[in-house]
Amino acid sequence: MFKKAATLEQVPAMVALTPLRHGDQRHVDLTAGMGTTELEQFRLRLNDADAAAGRFAKIAFTGHRGSGKTTELHRLEHDVSRRFTPLYVTIANNVIRDCDYLDILVWLAENLIRQYSLKQWSLNSDLVVRITDWFARKSFDDVEKVKEEIRSESGTDMQAEFGFYWMTIQIFNRIKSMMSSEKVHRQAMRKRLHTYTAEMLYHINLLLDDARQVLVRKGKSPDLLIVQDNLDRVPTDVARRLFFDSADVLQALRVHYVFTVPISLTMPPFHISDSFDATYVMPMLKPPKRRRANPPQAMQTLRAFVGKRLVIEDVFVSGGVLDKLIIMSAGNPRDLLKLLYYAQLAARARRRKRIDAAAADTAIRRLRLYYEKLMIPSDTTYPILARIHATGREHFHCDAGATGDTMVEARHFGGELLATGAVIDYCEGNSRYAVHPLIPGIAGFRDFCRHVAIPGPDNVKM
Repeated sequence: MFKKAATLEQVPAMVALTPLRHGDQRHVDLTAGMGTTELEQFRLRLNDADAAAGRFAKIAFTGHRGSGKTTELHRLEHDVSRRFTPLYVTIANNVIRDCDYLDILVWLAENLIRQYSLKQWSLNSDLVVRITDWFARKSFDDVEKVKEEIRSESGTDMQAEFGFYWMTIQIFNRIKSMMSSEKVHRQAMRKRLHTYTAEMLYHINLLLDDARQVLVRKGKSPDLLIVQDNLDRVPTDVARRLFFDSADVLQALRVHYVFTVPISLTMPPFHISDSFDATYVMPMLKPPKRRRANPPQAMQTLRAFVGKRLVIEDVFVSGGVLDKLIIMSAGNPRDLLKLLYYAQLAARARRRKRIDAAAADTAIRRLRLYYEKLMIPSDTTYPILARIHATGREHFHCDAGATGDTMVEARHFGGELLATGAVIDYCEGNSRYAVHPLIPGIAGFRDFCRHVAIPGPDNVKM
């Protein structure tokens, strides 16, 4: 039975950094505090798609790390489930750092066949065999040897669980294993398969066509929805290759697709909307710089976010201590949960029963140290951050004599600052940016601002 944390010892379990599934009692609808209809537009855009008419949605979903994208996607899957059949796909963590469109296609095929098998939704067996044989012939020098190895290694449990499809799933797992192996082997595998991109896309689309027909036979809508979540973790250079150089391959898939993409791709010269016109950003809640008698909706929503997990009056000595943590989190749910965890730890270490101002300050210093390390090299980051902090506008290059190459390099660097959360885009519709409120407290940053006579960062006065 769900029970909110009423003691400090109960807090860690309630502030774990895990996305929430639909129905989790810790969930709070954050849209009231966002001040934007971005997420509603996202849903409307998806609902406008129609597989029966050949209109397949391709949506890029981005936002700051920890802003709640995965939780929102779980919510979306539930909310659209009457019409769409969602299929959730993630790429293996050891592949993310060097992801390729081939990985997306292979993981998609294996996930689709495996999940349909578990649901006992029978795909066309002849088609599955043909597609499996094609992938095997293009991937292995000796297909029969590989199949024999699979037969000798696989137990009866695998065959009992997946029935007819067990060999297909094992072959795709073998291909995935090769793609997840050492870089030299992965590159050799990709070089081999890149030659057959058009054929691979053809076979994947045949599989997707059949998957939609299965849904129709089950009395469902043909609107199969693939939710590809963790691609927002790929490095920026990999993301550009994936979502720009290979955009035509992804757009050609005959299925509705939601891709998470890094927020760094919202910076020119590589703006994700150039490849995916259906691009939506997970809005961040913007708390005030200081506590107010009549807090804005964002502050109230973030208090409710905490109140769903903790009994506030039992865990904090005062509401003002909680407000301080909320303000210093920049409205990022992940940072707020981190601050709550650090604060309860600091309070327990001092044998306190509740989180007081001293514990909150300790938590703030700890998370600030994390951001301070992200600022290395400071001689590059501080000039940019200082101007953004003073003006609220984009200042990713400060030299009036910049060349085209240095401007592009600076924009790339600006994208990285967004990716780390040091710079925040609150999606207010007017290209306004903010520096994370923890950064003005970094001594080196304050010294820099005084030295160059840039309007200094404000202290958050509580």
